[in-house]
Amino acid sequence: MTRRRGGFAALLVAVVSAVLLFGPALSQGQASAPLTRTRPAPAPDQTLPLRDGGVLPLRSGGQVVVLNFFASWCAECAQEHADLAAVWSRFRDGGVLLVGVPFQDDGARAARFVRDAGGDWPVADDRGARAALALGVTGVPETVVIDRRGRVVARVIGTATYDQLAPVLTSLRGASP
Repeated sequence: MTRRRGGFAALLVAVVSAVLLFGPALSQGQASAPLTRTRPAPAPDQTLPLRDGGVLPLRSGGQVVVLNFFASWCAECAQEHADLAAVWSRFRDGGVLLVGVPFQDDGARAARFVRDAGGDWPVADDRGARAALALGVTGVPETVVIDRRGRVVARVIGTATYDQLAPVLTSLRGASP
């Protein structure tokens, strides 16, 4: 009986080790997470201070807001960065605001991550993760889309792509507030 337990324990250790060792490599080639359109619901009645000194009221409306929750230590966040840069480049002058929101990360490191990776969109401070928690964010990366009426209308839990976000933003940009 003791040999059987020892063999099972060795097998369990081998399986867990393999998952920990090879899991990240397998997920690198994984497709992006699906974009989910949600039933429009009011964004939290909160404001996010922007690192450049401004303030972003989440429910104010008037423009489409894309909140990208990320961390400088997150490999998937680095993967999606080029797609977010393409979204920002295409939609920034058309009533769409992309805002990076560090989640469980140092604000200065996170802002440097965005800048060094080639992004010039605003970065917000979400002290205590109040906005993240109110929006139901559980990890990074996660992207939340708020329409011009201040309602959460879509989200991507995991890596977001340009091809996912562009059609949603195109349709929202044309919608009247």
